[in-house]
Amino acid sequence: MRVFGAMLLTAVVALAGWVGHRLWPRSLRVLPGKPLVPAVEPPASRSAVRLPSRYLLADAGRYGDELFAYLMFDYVRGVVSRKGTEALLTHHKGTQGLVYTLRLHLRNDLLAAIPQLARWQVAGILPSFEWRWVTDEVLAHYRSQAQRMHEAYNLPARRELGRLNRRD
Repeated sequence: MRVFGAMLLTAVVALAGWVGHRLWPRSLRVLPGKPLVPAVEPPASRSAVRLPSRYLLADAGRYGDELFAYLMFDYVRGVVSRKGTEALLTHHKGTQGLVYTLRLHLRNDLLAAIPQLARWQVAGILPSFEWRWVTDEVLAHYRSQAQRMHEAYNLPARRELGRLNRRD
């Protein structure tokens, strides 16, 4: 009976220690920096919501196949560039290998960009989208990745088809 009581007391103390650790108040470390307060511009012709020093970006698709991702990027780029939107194809390492993400750099106006994304989704141009604000460094990184992908798929052919001999 004493052994059972000692084990019960040990379990209660361990549980109390765990609960105390989980519920103990902790301090938050706040780093000084620029406040992320959206700027609402009064309507001259229409209202606009912007976030200073940030850029509006939408993730419009994720693909596991590089060729299919580039073909989708090329198609979407042709459609959205007429509306002043920049299409970017980026990649990152996922659990199953490389994942290619189609991103759209939109005008920095939330009230105009979200309805435009929704229209493209309804028209079947975009399968889905998630929007977010990014810094200048992140946008520059995405642009460099997109430039490398574009250059890789637009290399000149080594030999023209008309100049190949029968062995080639």
